[in-house]
Amino acid sequence: MRLRELETRIVKLERDPSYSALARMSEEELEHEVIRHMNLLAADFPTYDTMIASYAASPEPFEQEVAKDMRTFLDDYLARHRPQSAA
Repeated sequence: MRLRELETRIVKLERDPSYSALARMSEEELEHEVIRHMNLLAADFPTYDTMIASYAASPEPFEQEVAKDMRTFLDDYLARHRPQSAA
């Protein structure tokens, strides 16, 4: 019985964005937060690409998935924030 009560409370919390700091952030704030955390991870690597390659080469499936997610995020971020060339 107690487990069911806890599950019900968790579902209510997950539905209420006021309980999630990330849910209250704008897309720009979320991007800055992701970049901040990626910078912490990349501190021991010369480049983001080196860091991502290291995670991709890991035998751990989770780290390989993280590498894919980081690459997707960076490619999207750079595409949206690079200055457009005049053609």
